Amino acid sequence: MSNDLLEITGHQAAAGPAKRQKLVHHRDPPRRPPAARIFAPFRTVGLVSPTSVPFTSLPLGKTTFQITTSVGRCLHTYDLRRGLNLVFISRPQTPALITATVAWKEQVLAAWGGKATQDEIGVWAFERGKKCGELEIPHDLHEPVEEIIAFGSWIIGRCSTRIEVWRSAKYEHYTTITPTASRGTARGSPLSGGICNIPTYLNKVLVGKHDGSVDIWNVSTGKLVYTILPPNLDSGAVTALQPTPALSLVAIARADGSISIQDICTDKTVLKLTHRDSNGASISSISFRTDGHGAGEDGREPGIMATAASEDSDVTLWDLNNGGRVVGILHGAHNPPSSHGKGDSVSGGISKIEFLPGQDVMITSGLDNALKSWIFDANSLSAVPRILHSRSGHAAPVIKLGFMSTNSEDADSTGKWLLSAGRDQSLWGWSIRRDGQSSELSQGPVRKRAKKLGLLSKTLEMDSSVKLDELKAPEITCFASSLNRDGGMGATPGAGRIWANTASKKGTNDTSESGSTGWESIVTGHRGDKYARTWFWGRKRAGRWAFETGDGTEVSTVAMSSCGTFALVASTGGSISMFNLQSGILRQRFPAPLTPAQAKKLKLTEPDTQKPSPLMPHFGPGEGRHRRAVTGLMVDQLNRTVISCGLGGKIKFWDFHSGILQDEIDWSPMTAITAAAYYKSSDLVALSCDDLSIRIVDVETKKLVRELWGCTGQISDFCFSSDGRWIVAASMDSVIRIWDLPTAHLVNAFKVESPCTALAFSDTGEYLATAHADSVGVNLWNNRTLFTQVPTRMIRDDEIIEATRPTTSGEDGEGLLNAAFEGIDIAVEGEDNLLTENDSSAIDALSNDLFTLSIVPKARWQTLLHLSEIKARNKPKEPPKAPEKAPFFLPSLANGEDAGQRKALTNGDSAPKDLLTTPNANSRIFRPSLTSTSRSQFTALLHTFTKSADQDSGPLLAHLSTLAPAAADSEVRSLANFAEMTAFVQALTARLRQKRDYELVQTWMSVFLKCHSGEIIGSGEQVEALREAMGEWRREQGREGHTLHDPSKGAYYSAIPSSKFIIDGPGLAYHICYRLCANRSGSANPLDAIPSYRDIGRHVITFLDALEAYGHKISHIYFDGFLPQTKREIRLARLESLLKGLVKTQDQYSGGFPVSQSTDGRLYEPADIYNSTRTLNPHVRKIPAPAFLVPAVLDALVQSRYALVTKVVPGEADLFCARATKNLGGIVLTSDSDMLVHDLGGDGSVAFLSHLEIRFEPTRETRKCNSLLTGIVQRPAEIARRFGLPNLQRLAYEIKADPTIGFLEALSRTKQPTKDPTALRDFLEDYTSATCDSTLNLLADQPLDPTSILDPRLSELVLQLNHHQNEDIITYLPFLMDDPSRSSAWNVSFSLRQLTYNIIASYTLNYPTSITEVSRKGYRMLPGAIHLSSSSIQGSVDSLLSNLKATKAYFPDVPPVLQYRIFALLESLRWYRSSDRNLPSRSSLTSALTNDYPKSSLGWIEIHLEAQSHAVLYALRMLKQSTSHVLAHKVGKDTGLMKIRDTLEFLPPLEGLMLSRSETKNSFEIADFDASKLFHFLTGHLGTSV
Repeated sequence: MSNDLLEITGHQAAAGPAKRQKLVHHRDPPRRPPAARIFAPFRTVGLVSPTSVPFTSLPLGKTTFQITTSVGRCLHTYDLRRGLNLVFISRPQTPALITATVAWKEQVLAAWGGKATQDEIGVWAFERGKKCGELEIPHDLHEPVEEIIAFGSWIIGRCSTRIEVWRSAKYEHYTTITPTASRGTARGSPLSGGICNIPTYLNKVLVGKHDGSVDIWNVSTGKLVYTILPPNLDSGAVTALQPTPALSLVAIARADGSISIQDICTDKTVLKLTHRDSNGASISSISFRTDGHGAGEDGREPGIMATAASEDSDVTLWDLNNGGRVVGILHGAHNPPSSHGKGDSVSGGISKIEFLPGQDVMITSGLDNALKSWIFDANSLSAVPRILHSRSGHAAPVIKLGFMSTNSEDADSTGKWLLSAGRDQSLWGWSIRRDGQSSELSQGPVRKRAKKLGLLSKTLEMDSSVKLDELKAPEITCFASSLNRDGGMGATPGAGRIWANTASKKGTNDTSESGSTGWESIVTGHRGDKYARTWFWGRKRAGRWAFETGDGTEVSTVAMSSCGTFALVASTGGSISMFNLQSGILRQRFPAPLTPAQAKKLKLTEPDTQKPSPLMPHFGPGEGRHRRAVTGLMVDQLNRTVISCGLGGKIKFWDFHSGILQDEIDWSPMTAITAAAYYKSSDLVALSCDDLSIRIVDVETKKLVRELWGCTGQISDFCFSSDGRWIVAASMDSVIRIWDLPTAHLVNAFKVESPCTALAFSDTGEYLATAHADSVGVNLWNNRTLFTQVPTRMIRDDEIIEATRPTTSGEDGEGLLNAAFEGIDIAVEGEDNLLTENDSSAIDALSNDLFTLSIVPKARWQTLLHLSEIKARNKPKEPPKAPEKAPFFLPSLANGEDAGQRKALTNGDSAPKDLLTTPNANSRIFRPSLTSTSRSQFTALLHTFTKSADQDSGPLLAHLSTLAPAAADSEVRSLANFAEMTAFVQALTARLRQKRDYELVQTWMSVFLKCHSGEIIGSGEQVEALREAMGEWRREQGREGHTLHDPSKGAYYSAIPSSKFIIDGPGLAYHICYRLCANRSGSANPLDAIPSYRDIGRHVITFLDALEAYGHKISHIYFDGFLPQTKREIRLARLESLLKGLVKTQDQYSGGFPVSQSTDGRLYEPADIYNSTRTLNPHVRKIPAPAFLVPAVLDALVQSRYALVTKVVPGEADLFCARATKNLGGIVLTSDSDMLVHDLGGDGSVAFLSHLEIRFEPTRETRKCNSLLTGIVQRPAEIARRFGLPNLQRLAYEIKADPTIGFLEALSRTKQPTKDPTALRDFLEDYTSATCDSTLNLLADQPLDPTSILDPRLSELVLQLNHHQNEDIITYLPFLMDDPSRSSAWNVSFSLRQLTYNIIASYTLNYPTSITEVSRKGYRMLPGAIHLSSSSIQGSVDSLLSNLKATKAYFPDVPPVLQYRIFALLESLRWYRSSDRNLPSRSSLTSALTNDYPKSSLGWIEIHLEAQSHAVLYALRMLKQSTSHVLAHKVGKDTGLMKIRDTLEFLPPLEGLMLSRSETKNSFEIADFDASKLFHFLTGHLGTSV
């Protein structure tokens, strides 16, 4: 052997060949591929290791390793310590497929290209996912680099015929080594596989060859050092090379299965092993364990080697001590390669294995798109490792996609989860937001289950030839899902085996546990299988049931009801069966089977002479079954109708409950239906047919409404868009088409590289997901129409573009922001009439008599109107602080010179030096020479408008509409002279005359007047020209305003003349409350935005005073005193909605709310309340309104001068408002649009509270501004007359009955006889005044003494007890903001409310036994009975009076309002004690009582204690009012009731009883409250230490 082989590290190599000239490739930047008009490529999910390129590992210190895999043209890097979490995705993508990778230092080298003839070839270096370098490529290299290694100062790439050598320092090409082909090998490809270097051997690489030999080359000199010959001629090609931990030894694997450990110094075989595999697979990867464990009898010796083959799924572990032996086989480490038929191969096998240096961890990657880490347990008796981490995806192309439907209680997860099924027999759930949450739904321990069923013997179990795909469920062909009954991780999977067929065992399944925790939410159909299987989505595992088809044939399609309770299974034989998912029991067949008794009865009831009419077919039980395969199956939202279709060309509509066929549509033999999709919101069914068309059927009318043509290949999949406007279809011609349903036009189409096999549209409308025949990933496309305006005109077939699919890095695609804001150039050549993002003029008016609004977002022009307020609100609270001094080792700028100025000077700024060095150099005022020559585009367009003959203001105003609010405001302010001002007013007048951009023109004129009103009222000739232009504007505005203000049109917007107002009291209360919430400054604590009852009451009075100040009369203010039974479901739904919002708030602020130092309690001016355009903070929206808002406003009105017009009526306030308006005339002021439906008479009008504004208009005579109260006033009678209707009630009924129909269709139905007179009559009862004329006169019609007005809820209870005794007595407690995880805060005042109900009931003729209360119980709003007994009244009265007197006596110096708060706290603690609950801490009790929070946050325990106090205080208010009411109507004296009345005589109203947090804190500070005295008092009354 040559001595050159023995060179060791540190020994200089001999001088090599002369360095080649540096090669520089000038590559043109890649041209961006054309994009589809509607959909932009986003990214690809589901790719982990789908290629045969082995992974590479990179140690990061001693803490973790990074594993990098290739996914085509991109690299994925995973962090082992984070559980193989994806940390980097390389960018940019390589121009061609990656062929080899290696980790070197902190970089990853990736070789790419050469697979195809025209491919470029290159090697790029990436660091932390970013490209940091590129290796120089020789011009004559035309074959791919198949392996790459790096060591020392060299980077070596092995091709099939040559070896390329680069210097690692500068990535320059050094030399090319061309080995000679041996005899008997293929000409031109001598290198077979395997290249490595031996540690400590300088400049040497070992390369395997096809003849079984191994060449040793010196890369520095380019010389062949030595050749290791194979042991025999039949050894075959070298398949793997790997140096051992022992110096000078290398493991060589050859095609005959032999593995030899060769000493390269002596060229002797140290150890020879043989890998026996029944499949004949040869070793392709070798690795050695280096942590010094695993071998020997006790597993504590070094010497473990692992081998794997790319054609096998097993990893073989060898102990190399004592001649070598197999110590274990890791069976099924990855999926093995398998085939289900021609062209449908499923990838499998192991591409690489590697022991991490010094670790007991092994990494494997497979061709099944999986990357796994395995760990060897130190004390385990088994030599086989266990799985540690795994990242994987589909191993075969995806054939079915679907976005998971959202749980009705969890809207936040909408569009997050994507379900996919592939040819690898797996079902995956992909998280669109976070890749780490994606996972495969488990099918259970496959081999263990198979062994238990007797399908595997011990021998077979250890035989690696047994394929995993033979033990899984067959390939999934269809699935359906509904999460409304999904139990999440808490769902009970059951104790039995998975996928048990229990359909025939009726009544034997115990469902009690699953009924409380939820059940399966996915059902799937499988190829060649007669069973449909269920899955748990929350637990990501197989379910309990396997539903068999009714005729034993293969499952063809499945469906689930929207409620998530029923699964429907159809077969290729035409049967349809429905199963209950909770119990697994068969519930119905379609058609329902005809029993002998039914057949006999049918024969007796139907005479033989009766025949069904061909126009109105009649189907009996057992009739109408599909004769061929069912291809589509759907259930409507209300579980009333089942829709099915099949290859027989028929669409059938079944009754969900009875299973009887109701109707059918027959298209046979014209076409066969191959698939169906259902859009529930509009009851439309789309059906793909074998004639390459898609037909749309309306379920309601059972009619064909659209036919969509254009596909030239078989339709593989299709779906509705999220809003039901589009149909998106994929066909085998590789084209994805989008049709617009209203016009039936093809509006977009794009062609991809390979046919799309499946697609799905997200419920949010954000994404289109597609799967393709040549990929195992799922592609996501952005919907551009959500973020920008996209033209959707009809396109021709020759306009179909070729689009590039999304990539895993998202590089060629567009992110959400790019899709939203990037200009889209999609105009077809020769056409310039497409609507672009900023071309507002492209929208033509429907009529010259109509005003056309712009397409500028509403937020933009509204911000412009209130820009000054926004700037004031965002003004810094304190001046900016000077920056801290720089550290001593950093140089500073001399004399504080600005860095920007220095940079400008060094860049050659042409400004004079002395000007730039002045202190005011940055000011435009002091730099006139730099700005005087520049003119903005706005000014240039304004001058162009002035000079143009046709006075076209379009370009000027179009430019102004594209500017941001701040920029537009600046341009209007910058109008420098009267000529520009006059021209601007003339431009606005011209636009107004054209009836275009109405709201923008009004906004710009408002800004102009605000900025330049001083110039308008000046004097001079130029001012007169400006005034003349303003006069022309006023005249044009008057003409257009007359059109808007014309009352004959039924609705007008103008200054409201002096009118009589009838006000909806609850609507007024909520309107003022929300306006105050929106006006309050932002805070980290959203509770600060909620006003106190005192603030709300004061602003209600201010609001009414402002109405009267403008000349209006407040005629009536009505409050609901009783709501009918028909409103109970609505009331319960509102309470449920409030509860959901409260739960979300607690989730968001689980640690409590930050404590604020101050609250906004100032009194706002009327204009601040009327004109406020601020919206509620999203966090404030979730917080419920104050629980006693309406009673508090009622109290405030009773104590004001509006007491005599304030009434609590024995019914709905809407009805009494309508009756008063009809009888007396006037305007109803409300927030409820239902008021338009009521009969208001011929002169009655409606104005909405949110539309009222105070406007300021300048007057020329006084040069002052007059304020006017303006709003939109609508006259229902006039609107109905214009539509040719007697009133709007029938029109409202049609719209409510079917919200999916358009207005014109509803109007047409209004003029026809109704199909359901009963439903119409029930609807009209809510809008008739007959209820107001009934005998319920307890609180009606006449002004009452203010002190006798009852709380609305108490009024409702009194009316029920006296006038509705035949109905259930139900009261709905106000919704308190308490801790939803605890029991309801109302529980602490149970005894007080029971006493109140007993007192009221004692006055009635028939004493009820109970009253039902609806309040929160856990996370539901549920009714609960309070049992009544007259015998308990006296005892309850005595106890109450005793506790109240004791509290007042113990705290005589404390104000009454604080005494009641202490009493409320005492009652709450009594409840804690009586229910055996732990008492809150002293700090929590003190904070809740005094609202003084020493902590940094307001916790939920304090919030709950505050709610409990409010519950007690409100119960005292109810008790006071009920006692006064009974004593006023009861004959004789009741000593107990009189004592209660006297004791509660000075109980403050709500605004004084329930103070805000700041008011409470101040009250206790003024009273100098002693907390220790409080706890002494509580301890004495509770009998335990507090």
